[in-house]
Amino acid sequence: MEPWVHADGEARVAARTAAGLVLAGALALASGQAALAMGSGAQAATLGIALGLATLAGVLWFTHDRLPHGVLVATALAMVATVLGTDLLTQDAGGGAQVALLLPTVYAAAFLRPWAAWLTTGAAVVAELALTLTLLPTDQAVTDSSLVVVALVAVTAVLSTAGRRQRALVGRLRTLASLDSVTGVATRRVFEERLAAALMPGAPRVGDAHPAVRGRPGVGILVMDVDRFKAVNDAHGHPGGDAALVHVARLLRSGVRSSDTVARLGGDELAVLMPVARIEDLEARAEALRSAVAATPLHWEGDEVALTVSVGVAHADACTIDLGRTGPGHLYAAADAALYRAKREGRDRVVVAG
Repeated sequence: MEPWVHADGEARVAARTAAGLVLAGALALASGQAALAMGSGAQAATLGIALGLATLAGVLWFTHDRLPHGVLVATALAMVATVLGTDLLTQDAGGGAQVALLLPTVYAAAFLRPWAAWLTTGAAVVAELALTLTLLPTDQAVTDSSLVVVALVAVTAVLSTAGRRQRALVGRLRTLASLDSVTGVATRRVFEERLAAALMPGAPRVGDAHPAVRGRPGVGILVMDVDRFKAVNDAHGHPGGDAALVHVARLLRSGVRSSDTVARLGGDELAVLMPVARIEDLEARAEALRSAVAATPLHWEGDEVALTVSVGVAHADACTIDLGRTGPGHLYAAADAALYRAKREGRDRVVVAG
């Protein structure tokens, strides 16, 4: 349902809010005194509508994650149709009956995309005109409907504008939360989420058909430290240390594929997730990145600062992943252990986990 709502994660809230509104309408119909004053046929029809609404509320509440796209839009329009049908059935065009059209309008403006919100508002305007022109004298119908239509349009405009500004702010905050403030690469949280997704059994292998990836590729990670990073900080200050991290991160990003993720895990520890890679390709990529860092010194305040990295490599093959035998923690621990082997063995080298 996400394409019909404002943002990912809102579908559940939108569906359950709709369920609450629909159920409230069902209860109002079932307990309304107007239904008791009608003939048996009209009363039965009203109670039938109430039962249908209660059923719809249950469907929205319990199956929100399995509903097809567009159900929420259809629900908002159904609310409008239900208000109109019930008012015509009860011959009620009073203020309360007309104001009821605000409920689906407010709901759509708060939760649905702008086009769907305006579609619902348009339906509510048509329903208002149909209700008042059918049941009220023309002069009173014009007066009442003018006020209600202005209210419907104003509510939609205000809520849609507020929602647009809120979505823009949330999007900006999400972007800031997903990027490391120093290097501009992904944060540890993003790296861990993408690694977990890549290691899910049956996860799609987006690079299966890539000519450079033969056979059944697995998932690999590179974990690296900037060698003697404390000495860089001591010699050039923390701004120099930050510049070194930015420099290395830029080299990493320029040396990986668009499908790979470069992240800063903390301190001077950086990582690369390659969600589609064979072990041979992974080792070659790690060596190329190590060489690029060693061959490209940082120029900082007139000094040429030589930098190197130690790299630990770990790989999970496709069969192991599909069997669910490799978790993110296990793969990271293997790469981290390989990294410390590389540092113990003299730094500026790549070590592949066994």
